[in-house]
Amino acid sequence: MALENSHPQQIIWAGTALPNPHVPAQSNFGVCVEGNRIVAAGLHQELTDRYPDTPQTGGDHLLLMPALVNSHDHGRAIGTGSFGIADDLLEIWLLQLGAQPALDPYLAAAFDGLQLLKSGVGTVSHSHNPRNWQTLETEANQTIQGYRDVGIRVAFHPPIVDQNPIAYDSEAFHRHLPANLRSLIEPTDASSVLSTQDYFCLCHNLYNRFHDDQQHTVQIHVSPAGGQWCSDPLLLEAVEFAQQHQTRVQMHRA
Repeated sequence: MALENSHPQQIIWAGTALPNPHVPAQSNFGVCVEGNRIVAAGLHQELTDRYPDTPQTGGDHLLLMPALVNSHDHGRAIGTGSFGIADDLLEIWLLQLGAQPALDPYLAAAFDGLQLLKSGVGTVSHSHNPRNWQTLETEANQTIQGYRDVGIRVAFHPPIVDQNPIAYDSEAFHRHLPANLRSLIEPTDASSVLSTQDYFCLCHNLYNRFHDDQQHTVQIHVSPAGGQWCSDPLLLEAVEFAQQHQTRVQMHRA
């Protein structure tokens, strides 16, 4: 996002800076920003001499460092604790997520992005929880746009599962389940999610529309949701897709 300043440039400096993880902390260090780009970095005095008419923001008491990265988020906007969803065994906890309201994907991403930016985070890795598997592409478009509009980089992971949606021995589980409860389980059956073919078609479409290898504003990754929920053929196809598109595989592992 561009700085709210009529001057095309601005120097931002601090008494302590961490510009590079491989070198010691720097003292009285700054950056010169033009629009939404850093065009120079160095000692505060050197930048002042180089850009004598450029406005400055900073102070000896401040710390200057790159924006943080949130390496795993689901973009729910509202924390699970707000709905009484306490930490629990994974399988039990996942079922309780149904208590959350179905927020508009764009608004949820925009709100989540603003909260992250306020906390100093500039990039988020978003593992998407579909509100409706059949409208996943629309949700993805809206979610990505929400992050882009507030100015945060996003690695977006559309999920896929093809086995064990609710139990790790589905045949035995269904066989012993009372008949009056089976209708409650059917919506969680793996057949209700995207087929493998439709999933990789979706990833291909999102990749062509959003994936940005130049500015890195958006990255599209493939996401077999977890080893227990994905067959070996699905995992191999995900890796093959990532290799062909020079992108990454995101996966939940215990």
